[in-house]
Amino acid sequence: KPQEALGYLDDAVDTLKRVLDRLGPRTPPTLREAAREQLARSLIQLGRVHQGLGNTAAQEKALGDALTISRLLDSRDIEAGARLALGQIAAGKGEHARAIEHLSQALTLASRAANAGQLISIHGALGRAYAGERRLDDALASYRQALKLVEDVRSQLQESDLRSGFLEDKQGLYQGAISVALAASRPEEAFGFAGRTMVEFTNGV
Repeated sequence: KPQEALGYLDDAVDTLKRVLDRLGPRTPPTLREAAREQLARSLIQLGRVHQGLGNTAAQEKALGDALTISRLLDSRDIEAGARLALGQIAAGKGEHARAIEHLSQALTLASRAANAGQLISIHGALGRAYAGERRLDDALASYRQALKLVEDVRSQLQESDLRSGFLEDKQGLYQGAISVALAASRPEEAFGFAGRTMVEFTNGV
C-alpha cells in the first residue's frame, strides 16, 4: 500500500537524519558512511513511492537529496539509481532530452559497477526516452542491449519459477522493442523480437 510505504519511509528517513546529526567527531568513518548510504537508498525508495502517488515535487526533492549524498559517498551504484529515477521522472513529463541526459550518466555509472539489474532498467528507460525523441535507431540499440542482458540473466537462473517470474516482469521491454522496430519500418526485426519473446517464455517454464 503506497500510503503505508510512504509513512514507513518518511519515518526511516527522519530517523537516519537524526542519527547522522548526533554522530560525534569520534564516530568511525565506516559507521557514518553506512548511515549515509542507508539514508540515500531510503530516499530513492521514498522518491519512487512519491512517483506512484503523483507527488512530483516531493519525488524530485527526495531523489535530489539522494544524489547529493551519493556524490559525498562517491557511490556509483547509488548515484546511478538516483539518476535512473530522475530520468524516468523527466520522461514521464515528456522531457525526453533531459531524461536521456540523466539516463546516459546513470548508464556510465552502472556499467562501472556492473549491476545487471540496474543496467536492464537503464537501457529500457533509454529506449523509451529515445523513442520519445524519435531517435529510433538509438532506441532500438538500447532495447537490444536491455534484452540481451535480460536473456543473459534468465539463462543463469536455475528454477523455472524464477525464470518465468523474471521474464514476466520484463515483458514491457519486448513490447517496447517491437513497437520501435515497427515505427522504424523494420518489420523483420519486430518479428524477431516477437519470436524471441516466445522462445524465452517457453524456456522459462
